[in-house]
Amino acid sequence: MGNRKIPILVLAVFFIAISVSSCSGQQAGSAELDYMPDTITVSGLEDDDITISIKTISDMESVSVKAKAQKSNGDIVKTTAKGPTLKSLAEQHDRDLSEFSSVRVSSKDGYSVAIPKEIIEKSDIILSYMDGKKPLSDTESPLRIVVIGERAMYWVRMVDSITFETGEASTQVMEIFLLDTVLPGMKQHLLEDDEVNAVSTVDLFDKFNTGASADKVKIVSSDGLIKNETIENFFKGFLTTEGKNAPRFCSPEFPVGMSVDNVSTIIAGDLAFCSPTQLSRILDKKMLDGHKGISFTDITGGLSFVRAPGYTVTSETDEELILTENQLADSILFEEGGSWYLCYPGGDLVKDPVSISGFQQM
Repeated sequence: MGNRKIPILVLAVFFIAISVSSCSGQQAGSAELDYMPDTITVSGLEDDDITISIKTISDMESVSVKAKAQKSNGDIVKTTAKGPTLKSLAEQHDRDLSEFSSVRVSSKDGYSVAIPKEIIEKSDIILSYMDGKKPLSDTESPLRIVVIGERAMYWVRMVDSITFETGEASTQVMEIFLLDTVLPGMKQHLLEDDEVNAVSTVDLFDKFNTGASADKVKIVSSDGLIKNETIENFFKGFLTTEGKNAPRFCSPEFPVGMSVDNVSTIIAGDLAFCSPTQLSRILDKKMLDGHKGISFTDITGGLSFVRAPGYTVTSETDEELILTENQLADSILFEEGGSWYLCYPGGDLVKDPVSISGFQQM
């Protein structure tokens, strides 16, 4: 019996040694990620651009935060973001985030997003070089920007450059909604003074759970009027869905001078609401596959629409179509039989498009 116990004990020690060796090897491996030598370019912190390796980023004091965000198609993205904060990167160069109007993050695949000042000031932004204890995947490395508490459109994978921007902040539109498709199907309120139906601006924003962060709303008319309205007044208003000059921004609480006829575009933070009917009055038409309509490139010409490797077009029936940047740029919108259609080169027509948003595969 004594002779039998010795081999078992030796075998147990042998397996423990293998286990310890394996664990220590994994730990060492996590510290030597394949993409550690990779670099990103950082602009705006010094007079000249800075090249920073992922190894340098990993040597900075890091945090580890579980985060999740919603993509434009409703899917939830989850990660455990491990890395230093954007704030600590700025502070290493004796700069404070309050100095900047926005921070632009660009990806190897062409995605580029400007994170506005209000998000920079309220949200933790993490330069994530690992997902918890796991290395980033090939479609995420060498660095992933994770903005805690914000939509996934502000998260950027495969980061290759970060630019700290100063000067007057420009609004980058992340998603466009088409009023002519959206408004008719919503709850209608009869405006007795005008004897027309209208949709509450509060209902409009609630319908899409936009979460737009803006102090002011820019309202543009096809007649050339540009009006900046406070968000408080905007939410007291309505958009008419019938009658002369629809969509018309107005409210029983407003004096006549606060109304805006023939609304073509509304910009609220990073969102835009456009009326193809009104835009058709001021934009040139072009032909595509036998259809005549307004170019999507012309629609976004004054919007600073987000640049992305792909775009999601969502229809009124919640069907989704993925288009490349070139396909969307060459698309047109046209009206036929009371409905609007999106036509893109060589593809099927999309009836009643509701929204177009840029995306990056997460």
